[in-house]
Amino acid sequence: MKLKNKMTIAVSTLVVVLTAAVALFSLGYFERKLQETIAGQQLSIVSYIADEIDHVLLTSRDLLVASADIFPLEALASPERARAFLRTRTSLHRLFNNHLMLVGPDGFMIAESYPSPDGDKRLNLTDAPFFRETLQTGKPVISGLTTCCADLSPTQVIMTAPVRDPDGTIRAVLMGSFSLKRPNPLTRFSGIKIGRSGSMQIISSKRIVLVHPDPGEVLRQVSTPLDRLVGEAINGFSGTRRTVDGDGNPMLTTVGKLEVKDWVIAASYPEREAFAPIRTARNVFLVVILCGVLAAVALASGLSRYLTAPLTDFTRHIKELPRKQGRDRLVTIDTEDEIEELSAAFNAMVTDLDRLNAGLEGLVAERTARLEEANAALRQEVEQRTRAQEEICWLNDDLERQKTALMAANRELESFGFSVSHDLRAPLRHIEGFSTVLLEDCGDRLDDDGKGYLDRIVASCRRMDELITDLLNLSRLSQGEVRRERVDLSAMAAVVAEELRRGEPQRRVDIRIGPGLSAICDPSLVRIMLENLLGNAWKYTARKDQGVIEFGAAGEGGETVFFVRDNGAGFDMSQVERLFVPFQRLHPAGEFEGTGIGLATVRRIAVRHGGRVWAEGDPGTGATFFFTL
Repeated sequence: MKLKNKMTIAVSTLVVVLTAAVALFSLGYFERKLQETIAGQQLSIVSYIADEIDHVLLTSRDLLVASADIFPLEALASPERARAFLRTRTSLHRLFNNHLMLVGPDGFMIAESYPSPDGDKRLNLTDAPFFRETLQTGKPVISGLTTCCADLSPTQVIMTAPVRDPDGTIRAVLMGSFSLKRPNPLTRFSGIKIGRSGSMQIISSKRIVLVHPDPGEVLRQVSTPLDRLVGEAINGFSGTRRTVDGDGNPMLTTVGKLEVKDWVIAASYPEREAFAPIRTARNVFLVVILCGVLAAVALASGLSRYLTAPLTDFTRHIKELPRKQGRDRLVTIDTEDEIEELSAAFNAMVTDLDRLNAGLEGLVAERTARLEEANAALRQEVEQRTRAQEEICWLNDDLERQKTALMAANRELESFGFSVSHDLRAPLRHIEGFSTVLLEDCGDRLDDDGKGYLDRIVASCRRMDELITDLLNLSRLSQGEVRRERVDLSAMAAVVAEELRRGEPQRRVDIRIGPGLSAICDPSLVRIMLENLLGNAWKYTARKDQGVIEFGAAGEGGETVFFVRDNGAGFDMSQVERLFVPFQRLHPAGEFEGTGIGLATVRRIAVRHGGRVWAEGDPGTGATFFFTL
């Protein structure tokens, strides 16, 4: 890309970025200020309305209290006289929809100003919370939503005032009620508009709408988006938050709590209407930015052409330089700036290059002669490397021959092992067989010492057979490949434990196997390992009344360490190095049976898996064998 195009793009981009940044900052600032202004105005409106509602409720309550204070006590004995008094309270009738009631301390109605034809004449208000509170505190009460008289649904707001005798004893309770389903003292607040389409509503502490511009929304549960904000207002919050209405339209909602009741005033103003000035300003900014960008591109394009004209001439001269000779190779630029300095440096460089070229031609001839000598030495080195490569190939072939010979030797060793085992076992079987026959046929002619000697011969033959079997198994562990797969060690240990229990069902041993233990290993080799470790634990707990064997795992240094722990005979840690050496036993053969091959087999299996095995123990308290795979 040419420099003038880069300059045009750079200047235009800079103008766009700066203009956009200023526009975004300005719009954000205006939006925040507008939101703060709207929030402040709405909070003022909500506070004013809350004061007005408090005034209406307090005025209604005070008028009711004033009427209770002047109620003639002798009228309590005459429902007609009491009703006549109630009907004279015209100001209260306007507030309470012509519904005033006088209730005795027993909760039964004494008189109503205008009884409802559907009303219950024996209605008892003893359990009504507002009635009980009035009797207990002796103070006037403004109830929440409740039921009254013929209206069985909670649509009423009831105010109470105690009627006292000169001694201060409550003789009756004067009550006035108004229904939220009909015009009431709070209805006029539903017509208050916030902007052109905003609205105001009154909500109870139980999230029930008490006053709403839409009569159909009155006595409904408040919408979910507004529920949390109402809860904050009840707890003392007074301010503005962003919410959504039932149709999902964003709203700026301001809430405030009444002083008289735990009711919340919520004024909602649609964000679309509130931020209309910002949208207008945004459109104006977009037009201004677009015009600014076009002007910047035009200005930058003309300026870049003017500034890069000397560079264009300079570039053309450099392209034609190979075809020029003498003074024509020098460039002349008179701009009195960095480009002129660049041209002067270029002319000096061309002069120096012409001078150096003459000397370089001689150097090239000299270097060519040296390269020819070096090529001869390089050819000799290549020949030496070729001979060395041939020797390496010969050594590899010899190594392969040795590998083949070693494999053959291993096969012969395996064959020899089978042959030796067969040759050793044949006389052992004869000795054991003849000894058994001798015991069966001639046992009655032998004394106890003779029978004991024959029993020891048979036992020694069997132990020798076990030793031969263990030696063969140990030799096989070094042969064949380790087949790795995911193995469930918990399940495998459970199978081995069950086999041990079947072998000695009379023993009491608690075998604990950790759940979910697994590893990537050779299942057949690890089965042999677990049989040896669990079998050792089973053997060395034989003299315990209650043996305990545990198989589990723990993390150590980033690897999984498995362990087999028992509470058996244990061992002295000073003898730990002898544990895994073939034929080394730490306990006398008469005390615990064994060939001394099992733990050596365990170590060889662990090493073949790239792991290790070690042990910890204490005489009389048990031992723990650890291994990794």
